[in-house]
Amino acid sequence: MALLYGNGDLLETMTIACLAGWDADNNATTASGLLGIIYGFQDLPEPIRTATDLYHNEDVTGNLPEYQTVQEFALRSQRLAEAVIKQAGGEVKNGVYFMPTFVDTQ
Repeated sequence: MALLYGNGDLLETMTIACLAGWDADNNATTASGLLGIIYGFQDLPEPIRTATDLYHNEDVTGNLPEYQTVQEFALRSQRLAEAVIKQAGGEVKNGVYFMPTFVDTQ
């Protein structure tokens, strides 16, 4: 619903998702994350792109830093995505992601 009525506006989508379900950890983050992937970090709304707030990671694995900014989280996520793309046979060239195509031959 938030993606449909947010009309591609990230902040509006976040607002609808949070207010519609009074929930900020599932629908709101999924819808916002999808729009963030589509638009990219540089095209995020200014309040999000330039946020300097520190967020606490409740990490059960012990592999995450205890506190991170939005920018640090985005960069870590980008690096992980690039590693997965390369491991699957894709590549990254000049900031463009090339994904392998898998065809079932059976």
